[in-house]
Amino acid sequence: MTKYSYFSISAISLQVGRIAVIAASSIYILVNPKTVNTSINSIAIAAEPDAATVIYVNPETGIDNGNTGTTPYKTISYALNQVKSDTVIQLAPGTYSKESGEIFPLVLKPGVTLRGDTSTRGQGILINGGGDYMSRFFAKQSTSIITDDKTVITGVTVTNPNQRGTGVWVESTNPIIANNTFIKSLREGVFVTGTGNPQIINNTFQDNAANGISITNSAQGEIRNNLFQHTGFGLAIGGESKPLVTDNTIIQNQDGIFISEAAKPVLRKNLIKNNRRDGIVVTINALPDIGNNGDLGQNVIHDNGLYDFDDSTQKHKVVSIGNDIGKVRGSKQNVSKSVTTKQSSSKQKISKSITTKHKGVKAKKKPHFQ
Repeated sequence: MTKYSYFSISAISLQVGRIAVIAASSIYILVNPKTVNTSINSIAIAAEPDAATVIYVNPETGIDNGNTGTTPYKTISYALNQVKSDTVIQLAPGTYSKESGEIFPLVLKPGVTLRGDTSTRGQGILINGGGDYMSRFFAKQSTSIITDDKTVITGVTVTNPNQRGTGVWVESTNPIIANNTFIKSLREGVFVTGTGNPQIINNTFQDNAANGISITNSAQGEIRNNLFQHTGFGLAIGGESKPLVTDNTIIQNQDGIFISEAAKPVLRKNLIKNNRRDGIVVTINALPDIGNNGDLGQNVIHDNGLYDFDDSTQKHKVVSIGNDIGKVRGSKQNVSKSVTTKQSSSKQKISKSITTKHKGVKAKKKPHFQ
């Protein structure tokens, strides 16, 4: 049995049956999502236009048919049919599901903001469900929410309990997804494809069956200051995608970050620790930027179950400058590992490059994206 035998994203089998099974860890780190970086809580609010119209939705007391606009609507689905661009849909606490009248997927219009409680990352405001969406790249998918250009999703909790279910689908759009909780979807919290260029900032991804975030094709975007915990891969990055992944906490997953195909993500200032197997896995022709002489990586990658950095690339030598990395494993290529030390007589840092060869049994891995 191969070590990495997971679903294929580019070939769109996308089956969860071969994905890492979530298991209880004997080591738990208590993380308060509010303390990760509360300075980013206002990002989604700042993105809203000054002249935005605000409409309200309440699944308990709202009314859809016959509503004159003076009382809250009952469903997000109905409210979306009433709004135009530059509208904020403000959600009251409650559960928004098929049982409450929602029709999934919820398709956001350009410039529309879906807002709950940003201060708690959506505690008590649950969007629970999913429906069929025909992707231009991946055929029929099950997703809870579909974004459009300049849409904002903030302050909600999203769960898609359907088989192979995704919370939010980003396909060649540029939304802001900030201050939310993505939990217990049966595939991933957020899927980014096409030329998607989202800002995914200050969210919690926990207990999703496959990945916290999947990003592939030619997607870019910024993934900043999120918590990834108790899932398969914290992040799965493939295709020719080039996202910036920075300031995230990635702990207690099966693997922290899986980078495959020809992906070239930029990794900076991430804490990747206590994942059950590997911290970072790089395979096929992926070439992540994990730091260089002009821009140090400043990632801390330690205390993962097997290796902190597992390089199985076929052609490239992955260079890592200015990181704190523990156990390193290389396949055919050398892994350049940098150690940064401080001089006692100066504030300057000296970057010392160490190249380590790892001999032994060649690992057989199937790429995550193929």
